[in-house]
Amino acid sequence: MLDITRHTASYEKSVHGSWIEAIAGAIDQINSGSCPKHLVNAIGTLVKFDMAMSVVYSRQRKPFYVCDTFQTEKAKQGLANYINSTYVLNPAYAAYCGRLNSGVYRIRELSSGNRVSSDHYHTLKIKRILGEELEYITECWPHNMEEIFIAISLPANEMGEISLLRARSKGGFVDADIALLNTHLPIIEAIYRQYWIKARCYASIDNTVTPMDYLLKTVFDGQLSTRENQVVVLVLKGTGGQDIADALGISLTTVKTHRKNLYRKLGITTQTELFSLALNTLALHT
Repeated sequence: MLDITRHTASYEKSVHGSWIEAIAGAIDQINSGSCPKHLVNAIGTLVKFDMAMSVVYSRQRKPFYVCDTFQTEKAKQGLANYINSTYVLNPAYAAYCGRLNSGVYRIRELSSGNRVSSDHYHTLKIKRILGEELEYITECWPHNMEEIFIAISLPANEMGEISLLRARSKGGFVDADIALLNTHLPIIEAIYRQYWIKARCYASIDNTVTPMDYLLKTVFDGQLSTRENQVVVLVLKGTGGQDIADALGISLTTVKTHRKNLYRKLGITTQTELFSLALNTLALHT
């Protein structure tokens, strides 16, 4: 029994040490666009997950992309589909519109009835799949995952969401995971809120200039060709490669070449970095 107690104490000390080191890294980066990623990594020292993403909800516009840990282009496309379309179905978004308090929640426990039965929802990028937590899934979103999320109250009636996903084949999340996150919620919430206040996209965007026009006139202006500008706009809107090719009347191979070239010119390598670049640029638009 003594050996078991010592082992448990040693394990808890190790987890605690990892959390302290990781959360310190998030605090150190609070003025940087990488802060949310560091915060997600710190959360991973407390509760294991397979992937995570974060957005900020606002009643005036689509969710703001903040960060993600998705590894495949398909999963990233699923996230883009969510941000540009299917977020309106999500119980987290519905709860936010109903003034959800900060806390840690199971997504399925916020679901209320059949939200995908009307003809309006049939136009969204979803698939009805019995057995999924919500009985539907956004196109390209990872399948067979259990989801919990951290809701963070923000100024201007906005809400941050850090969503954690774990394969159901691994047992999903247990009540102890949620309790542990709730214990650490005050520091998670404080860091996220301070990061977002500094980014303050909701206050900094001039309503006379659309965010996309501002991006084209600043970070992309003079760096990208006319065709690359057209491609980057469609990418930021969540449009898939073949759809971009069809819209511009070019081949998919040409689309891929334009994406590769514009990524090189912007000093990035992934679509995730492109989203982060756009968000951080808008945050500086005062």
